[in-house]
Amino acid sequence: FNPIDECAAVVDVCREFNVNVSIMGIHHFVDCKKYIVGTIKALWGIVTKLYNFGYEASSSISSTTDKISMGTYYQTIGVNAALIPIFQTLYRLMLTPMGYRYTAEDKGALEALSHVWQIDDTFTLYWSLKCLS
Repeated sequence: FNPIDECAAVVDVCREFNVNVSIMGIHHFVDCKKYIVGTIKALWGIVTKLYNFGYEASSSISSTTDKISMGTYYQTIGVNAALIPIFQTLYRLMLTPMGYRYTAEDKGALEALSHVWQIDDTFTLYWSLKCLS
């Protein structure tokens, strides 16, 4: 089971959404509560799965041997490449009142956000912190 491969279609949809919806344009989605909340819930679930797949494996390996295998290194790069467009989409959706409210109340989202301090890629960290702001 490789979550990076499993969520490739979701990442592509997030990229398309990010290209076609400006950060300020998201305010026009005020009447789409069920779509926004459902999408946010699903994306936070994917973030958690990707995080567990990429960062938990590399932290357990690096803490025991101080050497990360090339496979784990590429796995972490793949996770970062998938997380960036997802975080960009989440940031846009969280700019709506219901998106912000849902994320602030959702335990899964808060749990996923609690792991951002372990992200080692600067651009991934930037977008995860934008979701925190």
